[in-house]
Amino acid sequence: MNTRQCCAVSDVLSNMDLISLVLRSIDPRTYVHARRVCKAWLDVCRSDEAVLRGVSQYHGKMTKSRVIDLWALSSQQADSLPRTIHPRYRGGIFFLYDDAAVDLMLANGGMAGLACRLRDRARTKTCEKWLHTQTSHDRKESNRRKRAVAEAYKYLANPPQKPRRSICV
Repeated sequence: MNTRQCCAVSDVLSNMDLISLVLRSIDPRTYVHARRVCKAWLDVCRSDEAVLRGVSQYHGKMTKSRVIDLWALSSQQADSLPRTIHPRYRGGIFFLYDDAAVDLMLANGGMAGLACRLRDRARTKTCEKWLHTQTSHDRKESNRRKRAVAEAYKYLANPPQKPRRSICV
């Protein structure tokens, strides 16, 4: 592609209205990948109510895990939404959420609530990652200290002997 074509493609792919129109009719799996395309697409995914409503209603109903992923909810928050309960083939149950749950989510906080939940989720994951890093770092330091102490005790128990010089006469 030449420079003019690249500029035209860039203009089209960064136009928020066009992105919004395209993303309204995609399935949830494609939505997850679309958020990773570029910053403009991520902004549309996180700020356009029509896009999130379209993705939520793509299959008609959503499972609990899909609701939790799309709307950044905890399991307890998802349980409070209207849902239907269905039996699994080999025992157990699963939950399906329909338009009523989407309407309730958009009525209670809407996109601003989603932005807050996403921020909280990122903060929590960052803290968990930091704690994991710190504990593994502390564990490594502890192991190093233990090895150093063991080496010191070994040295004290058996100090190296100085080589004796033989005196030749």
